[in-house]
Amino acid sequence: MNFHQRENGDMEVSEIDPLLAFLMVEGIRQEEEEWDCIAESFLATPLAEDALFSQDWKEYVQPGLLTLFKSCHAHVITDLENMKREQLHGAQDGLATLLIPAAHREAWLRILNVARLSLAARHRLHD
Repeated sequence: MNFHQRENGDMEVSEIDPLLAFLMVEGIRQEEEEWDCIAESFLATPLAEDALFSQDWKEYVQPGLLTLFKSCHAHVITDLENMKREQLHGAQDGLATLLIPAAHREAWLRILNVARLSLAARHRLHD
């Protein structure tokens, strides 16, 4: 695998093995029930002993964060689907190239962090 930053700020990851490309796409997909788990686990009220704060958090903060994460997720999925299409139609050797536009970098960082937290919660890993 090769990493390269283009002059316009886009990141390019080239010569990605087909199995790794498949795992990247499948590993980032989130089913609706996983978003519910994320909301319960990571967006739970930080100060449960304050009932008014808890109510405000659930009503105003949590939905906004979920909307942000889902928007970021859509950007990442688009980039991965473009990689998948390019791999299927353009690559001679079956190797894939992933292009991450500069405008999607923050989305990628957020989603990779959500994926890390999701895996930790699913497998009960702490600290």
